[in-house]
Amino acid sequence: MPAAAAPLPEGAGLYLCAIWLNVAVDPDDVCVFTKVGDGLSLTTDPRVEIRQLANRRRLIRRGVNAYESYALTLPGCTPEQGAWLRRNVGELLCIRDHVGTKFYGAYLTLPRELATWTRERVDVKLVVEQADFSEEV
Repeated sequence: MPAAAAPLPEGAGLYLCAIWLNVAVDPDDVCVFTKVGDGLSLTTDPRVEIRQLANRRRLIRRGVNAYESYALTLPGCTPEQGAWLRRNVGELLCIRDHVGTKFYGAYLTLPRELATWTRERVDVKLVVEQADFSEEV
């Protein structure tokens, strides 16, 4: 399923117009979604909290890194795409989008909305939580 736009000048790179999900340890196990909802939502969790300690409030860090979560809507998924998503719930994935975002993470639930007028399409809303993964060889 092609997901690249019109050819770019040589050396200009690749323009993606889809969401790509592949299993982190098996890049050939990939699913491409060319229909995506109106927006992709990125949330940054700096892993801090405010605690009341004695007579003052303190900022407490729970780690060094901030992590991202990535919410996306995938309308009109085919039965094959739905099966791929069901098969990979809880798997570490590499996620790439149309603006060059790339990160590793997993979705732990797979909420789906089934249309009453067709059995061929399903709408999916995912929240992918970032996880660490090393690409070292």
